[in-house]
Amino acid sequence: MVGLTDETKATLAKYRMEKAYTALAEGKLLFENEFYSGAVSKLYYACYYAASALLIKSGFASKTHAGVKGLLGEHFVKTGKLTKDEGRYFSTLFEKRHANDYEDFIETNKEEAEVFVRQAEIFVNSAEKIVKG
Repeated sequence: MVGLTDETKATLAKYRMEKAYTALAEGKLLFENEFYSGAVSKLYYACYYAASALLIKSGFASKTHAGVKGLLGEHFVKTGKLTKDEGRYFSTLFEKRHANDYEDFIETNKEEAEVFVRQAEIFVNSAEKIVKG
């Protein structure tokens, strides 16, 4: 995020965290209404927006989802700012969302989705703590 002021980065990071919490709420609604694959997609995006907020606040950016995943691992998991479990939550949702969206006969069941809801909540809340610093 070259060229952005710290104030602009903070504003953008705050906006991304708001999007993360909206997507998290949407994911929970989809889960509660038994749309488990749809829930996974929204839960992933909740984590993606939270990860983007972390990167923006720290001056990093990526134009791809895989790039966000890589930068998150390099600058937040490897450094201990996020736990390895939290890094895995993001990676697992990344992979599961991709499988649900692009592969045939892949469905998420209630038990899996329930775990993903908890993991997304943990990830988003941890990201917010770092963003607020």
